[in-house]
Amino acid sequence: MTVRPLARLLTGAALVVIAATACGGPSGEPSADPSTSAPSGQAVLGTEETTTPTPTSAPIVSLPPGERMPASWRPCDNPPAGYSIGYPEDWHTGEGQYRCRFFHPEPFTIPANSEFPRLALNAEQTQYTVAEYRALITDPMYYTVVLNEDVTILDRPGVRFETVTTGQGLDESGVRRYGYIIDAGGGKAFAVWTVALPGETRYDNWKFTVDIARSSVRFLH
Repeated sequence: MTVRPLARLLTGAALVVIAATACGGPSGEPSADPSTSAPSGQAVLGTEETTTPTPTSAPIVSLPPGERMPASWRPCDNPPAGYSIGYPEDWHTGEGQYRCRFFHPEPFTIPANSEFPRLALNAEQTQYTVAEYRALITDPMYYTVVLNEDVTILDRPGVRFETVTTGQGLDESGVRRYGYIIDAGGGKAFAVWTVALPGETRYDNWKFTVDIARSSVRFLH
């Protein structure tokens, strides 16, 4: 197992072979009541104070019982990948193979043979186990780990994480990520996360969106 393939996925540096222009949420159409435990394997490495979020044990946002997503959200179904996820109805999602995988408040384009943009909401059915995915996204060579804790999501084992890049990988130093890994069954991990450059002022709002999105996930098979 190598770090590079997943590192490219998470950092947005994977090369793609076709371009996709995002479609508007309303006009166009790509985790529930978690209980947290003490952080598991948490490692905090030295980075500049201005780019490292303060470790937090803030409660995970939960919807009222019986509510899958807010009324202002809409579901996005991805049958080939076997999942559905909700997103704010005024946001945009990708086209083609990127539909129900990437979401952002503004229209976006995924260029051919270039880096993935850093987007507010990302969802991915992976081929990794939860343990493998967790190890890769918390590799201390590439990430300062702010949060790494076991949670229960959708009555399934999962992980809640937050990291800051060290600058040793494909990303510059200070890129922040927050999200969840969910056991999707069959030994595979499903991930939902946000990623933001150091100066992105909407990062905390995007974290809130991820908290809601993880409650909206449904596995279709």
